[in-house]
Amino acid sequence: MPVNFKSLEFGKSYERPFLAKLWGYQSFHAISKGVVTPAGTKYIIFFVTKEKQEALTQYNRLYRK
Repeated sequence: MPVNFKSLEFGKSYERPFLAKLWGYQSFHAISKGVVTPAGTKYIIFFVTKEKQEALTQYNRLYRK
């Protein structure tokens, strides 16, 4: 199945392995970088992890006025 969003619900959380299988990728590693531009589409997909694993580098938001 080519990449599309018809079967996804806005505001719901999805894990990369589920999306990779849904979109026909052999492994979730194909979409694990955080930004994906699927071939043959006009999509740019950003993956956002709200709560990262403690072992990974933690970044804080910087706000400027």
